[in-house]
Amino acid sequence: CQDRSISLMPYWYAPYINKALFQFWRGNLSKARNTLFQAEENTGKNFDRFRAELDLHEGKYESAVRNIELANEQEFKDLEESTGFAYLIKAKICKHAGMLDQAEENYRKAAEYYMLQVTNNPMNYYARSKLAIAFANLGEKQKAIESAEKAYEIGNEVNSAVIFPTILYDMSQTYALIDDYDSSINILQKLLETNSPYTSEFIKTDPDLKPLFNDSRPKIANL
Repeated sequence: CQDRSISLMPYWYAPYINKALFQFWRGNLSKARNTLFQAEENTGKNFDRFRAELDLHEGKYESAVRNIELANEQEFKDLEESTGFAYLIKAKICKHAGMLDQAEENYRKAAEYYMLQVTNNPMNYYARSKLAIAFANLGEKQKAIESAEKAYEIGNEVNSAVIFPTILYDMSQTYALIDDYDSSINILQKLLETNSPYTSEFIKTDPDLKPLFNDSRPKIANL
């Protein structure tokens, strides 16, 4: 479908992004890069923010830092990402690049952003899910667990086919970040049983989840 859209409207950025996202979630990072290259050639737009996340999943942390610094506000809007999410992705890149002060600053900004979202709408389970990740990275273990579990509780009732898989993925990251690997892997297995774009190939490229695959326990090794 995305290829058809590209052939009909080669100067429109959206189908390239959609195609690259699905390739990304399937762990086809090189194909996603090729799609972005094609998008830049045909649309004249820059995709530094997306390229930064590809770098992150490939372990190219210095390149990820350079690209996220080049990304402008419009790129986040094109991906329909909030200010809070921008803080989270910048923080994650800085953390894995060893820029811990910058990472902490961005995680705090993300926490403030999502706490306001939850205050304004306590049923906003997406915001609670992202808040859990921020809390986990700030060492607020209990707050992270409470936020993740509340996000799951509300999300499970709503059962959005679009958002709920993201809630599961965020929850698995939250547990991994607080070193509860058993809970993280159980959530991941549940995620892979749902109808979602996430795959085990993609999961294994997430640097926050890599500790799961360094463990010798068979149920983790076989994911």
